Amino acid sequence: MKQLIFFALFINFILSGCIKGEELTRKDTNLFSSRMEEKREFSRQERKVKPDYFELAKVLAAKKFYDVALMQLKKAKDEGGHLAGVCYLMGVCCREKGEYEKAVEHFKKSLSIDINYAAAHDGLGITYDLLAKGDLAIACYKKAISLNPARAGFYNNIGFSELIKGHFEEAENNFLAGIALDPDFVKAQRNLAILYGMTGREKNALKLLRELLPLHEAYNDMGVILQLKGESKMARKMYGKARGIKPDFLVAQDNLDRLKKNLENGGPE
Repeated sequence: MKQLIFFALFINFILSGCIKGEELTRKDTNLFSSRMEEKREFSRQERKVKPDYFELAKVLAAKKFYDVALMQLKKAKDEGGHLAGVCYLMGVCCREKGEYEKAVEHFKKSLSIDINYAAAHDGLGITYDLLAKGDLAIACYKKAISLNPARAGFYNNIGFSELIKGHFEEAENNFLAGIALDPDFVKAQRNLAILYGMTGREKNALKLLRELLPLHEAYNDMGVILQLKGESKMARKMYGKARGIKPDFLVAQDNLDRLKKNLENGGPE
């Protein structure tokens, strides 16, 4: 009898353990299913997150993929975010593609959204310069500087516009202002060298170029300056010096070839 009771208790213990095991298994299964559902929900939410078209466009524009950048900017514009910045970058892309009138429209649209957007005033000025509208360009640069007087590039841009118009004193002051803000601003220093050359300070120009550039590039740039002044013989000499230092310097060779062709067609000596 005791054996039967013991056997029954043993069977009950086993069955009880199995039942508890089944309960634990069900709990584990429910927990696993819950976690899987959470992962699926997270995945669904992740798919709903849209890319930042504006940031993507900035990267593409920096790599000069302007058409693709414009596609992303149109998507960003449809979403309604960063509108002043989106229109500004659309202007930059169009300008770099040579679509100057479209660029003007985009810069003006950017400024209609944010009139104090200094970079858009500057971008519009650059475009006006490319359209040979120097007075409008200078007005834009002045506005950009008034809004952000710490940007060296703004002074270089207005300086170059003044240089083109023959306003040498104003140009020099602006180049020097840009260089004061950024002593490593090579573009402004090269423009200053052009100004020196155009105003009879060739020695200053060559000295500055030699400090900035490898010697063959300095002589090539000096050749360009002299050619702009109509001093073709001296320009030819400078291109020759550049080629003498670096025989495979194709830029100097191309400049020399164009100069020779110009002389053959009756250009100034």
